[in-house]
Amino acid sequence: MNTAEDRLGYQVDQRTRFKVRVEIFEELSETPSVNWIRGCRTLEEAQRGYVALREETGYGASQVGFGHVFDEAGQLIAHISYNGRLWAPSGEGGMSPWRPGGKDPPSERVQKNVVNVPQV
Repeated sequence: MNTAEDRLGYQVDQRTRFKVRVEIFEELSETPSVNWIRGCRTLEEAQRGYVALREETGYGASQVGFGHVFDEAGQLIAHISYNGRLWAPSGEGGMSPWRPGGKDPPSERVQKNVVNVPQV
């Protein structure tokens, strides 16, 4: 099976959980709120959670930031773009082919919503 984890070279087991950090700009000129999607067992679940949050807000691409996917140790392992596509992080904070490591999570702002992905 060719999963997102396989493509990124990220090893998972039954205990692995991911969380996704998403900034929502309700007013473009204001500080965004921070939304967390927690409890994702796979990167695909992280993508589905991001898309569900995006749809729930009803905002467009200028107001819904990228999803930043972190593992349990807080390591940035992927980004999710507005269209739900998964990207590997680059060392410069952009997106590029997968490389081990990554930048630390962005600084915390106002944490507003925490969404737990229902287990299937």
